[in-house]
Amino acid sequence: QTLVKLIATITKGDATDTKEFSIYIGEAQTFDIIDLYDVISGRTVTLEGVILGMSANNTVSIQDETGAIALYGTALGKDELADIKVGDLITVTGKKDFYNGLHQIGRFELVGEKAEGTIPAVVNLDEIEKLDDETLLPYQSQFVTISNLEVVSVKIDDYGSVEMTLKRITDGETINYKWDNRVDYEEKDEL
Repeated sequence: QTLVKLIATITKGDATDTKEFSIYIGEAQTFDIIDLYDVISGRTVTLEGVILGMSANNTVSIQDETGAIALYGTALGKDELADIKVGDLITVTGKKDFYNGLHQIGRFELVGEKAEGTIPAVVNLDEIEKLDDETLLPYQSQFVTISNLEVVSVKIDDYGSVEMTLKRITDGETINYKWDNRVDYEEKDEL
């Protein structure tokens, strides 16, 4: 894609105003997922990854060998969305977005045929020194595990979604955890 700057001068009577707009034109560029973190919101992109799981509001997480990202607000119909499953290797095109710290691709569409993929290994975060946004960014939307945490606070909203603050026992570092009640998993009753 090519970034093009449009300059519009609008006149009505004696009033004149000039505005600049920057837009990308041409075919959507294909990116490795980790490189999408540096792409501006609103740009149309293409990416490939293995479906890790589906969560609330038609959100799907996919991962390639460089990272993972959330796909939301699909342009797919219910039948098409129901036809993809965890472990499928898919190629999608959609608009890069960023919401509440989450890098994501919105209004995604499947490009080409799905194939059988391999679900990546779970990443252990026990050796991560800091549990801050910058340090954890490369692990966003991936399967991760972390141990030796203590529950500091729990909040359950009116819909049954759970938010927790967890503290690492060894150094006091904290991390927030949220489970959306629309996401089904086997151990949810233990929350």
